[in-house]
Amino acid sequence: MNWPIPKNVVAIDFSDMYFAIAKAKYSFGKLVVIQQEVKFSEKEEDWKKLIESFKFEPEDIVATSLDMGMTVFIDVAVPIKLKKMREILNIGKAEAARIMGMSMEDISVALVGKHMGKSVFAVAKNSDIEKSVIEYLRGLGTPEPDIVIPDATKYLQAVTFPMSGRVIYIVTNFFKNYVSVFLVSGGQVIAVRNIYPDLKSVFQIINERFGLTVPELYVMGDILDEDLRGFLVEGFVNLTMEINREISQLLRSAGEISLNDIDLIVLISDPSSFSSPFSDAVSEVLKLSVSVENVRELGGLLLRGGREFGKVKSIQQKS
Repeated sequence: MNWPIPKNVVAIDFSDMYFAIAKAKYSFGKLVVIQQEVKFSEKEEDWKKLIESFKFEPEDIVATSLDMGMTVFIDVAVPIKLKKMREILNIGKAEAARIMGMSMEDISVALVGKHMGKSVFAVAKNSDIEKSVIEYLRGLGTPEPDIVIPDATKYLQAVTFPMSGRVIYIVTNFFKNYVSVFLVSGGQVIAVRNIYPDLKSVFQIINERFGLTVPELYVMGDILDEDLRGFLVEGFVNLTMEINREISQLLRSAGEISLNDIDLIVLISDPSSFSSPFSDAVSEVLKLSVSVENVRELGGLLLRGGREFGKVKSIQQKS
């Protein structure tokens, strides 16, 4: 028997603070990481050196993400009987074009979730995808990405949604200054809200008070000094109050649901060293227990590449 040659999936993640890249081999339904590099630097020449040392192959599937500030989420009524993905995406694209006052040819859409006759779509301008992702990465020396997804969804790729009940996922990226709140029901995303506070200032404050650098915080995990942990819990309470207001808006938009109707709250924080104090702050403000998922930024991108194995596609959906 001739087995298919395993393909590699390359995940690329970057902000103005770091550049991360990993390669995994996809074989027999599993991904095994074979190379991984992370460079904390604000200098692009440092990133280029890292890329030069990375071993790309022509057949690699390359996956990356788009800044959340360039992504809009909309929910659209779609007939339940409609099953063909192309038709569903075209309905979402037509409605997004109407809302944004743009031509369908100028935007791209991806289906994020569907539930009870409504579908949630991620929408982005083609010009943003081209300039901020494809052209930018090519300029640094990487291959052209095959798969581009909204940044927060790279974390959700690595999480298995419960198939029953209502769950709120709070995805917080301190490197990229956003909080995304996802409402999941029956295993499907049914609503999304985004917040853009100044999260990067947390790193500066910690450095000034405790002398810890960003790379040190990145690798610490849950092993935090008690003074630092207490400081973070206190600081995250204000952030959680802001998140709580967004959750209230999210639940109202989903049909007058209250927090009493939520079965589980899951927190995903990058860096994961903030997860434990952040979850304590969320529990204190929301008066509910919080589950923590520690997901590395590259994990979901590698899984996305693996799940799309043989069907290379991105957020870009042509009419």
